[in-house]
Amino acid sequence: MSLSRHTAKTRRFVMKVAFSLSLASIIFLQGCNATIHNELMGVEEVVINGHKVVVTDCYHVGKQTAQTIEDAPGKSIHRFNPCRDADILIKYEELIVNGKSYGMLNRGDRVTLDHHHRVLINGKAAKEATNAEHISGL
Repeated sequence: MSLSRHTAKTRRFVMKVAFSLSLASIIFLQGCNATIHNELMGVEEVVINGHKVVVTDCYHVGKQTAQTIEDAPGKSIHRFNPCRDADILIKYEELIVNGKSYGMLNRGDRVTLDHHHRVLINGKAAKEATNAEHISGL
C-alpha cells in the first residue's frame, strides 16, 4: 500500500468522524432549543409562554430553567431566576423584573436583562411602569 493511498484513507476516516460529531452536536442542540445555557459567556436564554427571555452577565454553576407557578388560560405565572440579581416574573403577561413592573408584554415579545441591569423589550429600553400602568401587585 502506498503512502498516498494510506494518507487518503486516513483523511476520509477523519472527515467521516468530524462529520458524525458535527451531526451529533446539531441533533443534541435541537433537543435544547427551549433553554440554552452558556456558562462561559454568562448568558441564560429561555422561552417563557412564547417570550424569549435573555439574561446576560449571569455567572453560576448549573443550568437554570423557568418555573411555571400557575398555568391556566389567561392566568399563567412564570418565574425565571437564573442568578441572584435577576428575578424575572411574567404574571398574566405583565413583565416584572426584580420586583419592578415594566408593563404588559405583547405576543412574542423578546425580553433582555443586560449586564447593566437594563430591561429591554424587543431590543428597546423598557421603562418602569407607573402605578396606573401596573396591573397586578406582588
